[in-house]
Amino acid sequence: NTMPIPVGYLDRLTNVYGIKILAPVDDAVFNQWASINDWIDSDFRGMYKTCNGFVFEGGKVLPIFDDKNPKNTWDSMERANSVNNSKFVRDELFLSEFYIFIEGLGMSFGAVRKTDNSLWFESCGDMHQSTAGFLEFVELFIKDSE
Repeated sequence: NTMPIPVGYLDRLTNVYGIKILAPVDDAVFNQWASINDWIDSDFRGMYKTCNGFVFEGGKVLPIFDDKNPKNTWDSMERANSVNNSKFVRDELFLSEFYIFIEGLGMSFGAVRKTDNSLWFESCGDMHQSTAGFLEFVELFIKDSE
């Protein structure tokens, strides 16, 4: 189940924060990612159905790796969540519980907890739960990275 993100959301982020949007991946790549990560909620899926992440000053919403566009997608969610390749966390227990999808200043990151889709952000080595919904969380993270 995928909820499209509200019309105007990405336009507003572009106008306010100057984000640079990556075009969405094709359906085969999206469907493979979505089936591997079948716990992801509809807002999260909706974002990636609309765009393949985006870059903002101070960070990025990490893309799904796309072998047709390796230059712009190498620094992907897949790498961020690989115990052997993550530049954030190389702890198998942590990566079995959380899924990193957004990167901020100084290696800070945001993640979703796989069991309940709650959103968390890393600050000074500690994880903190957010009460924001997915789209609000993304925007707050961008604001905090400015």
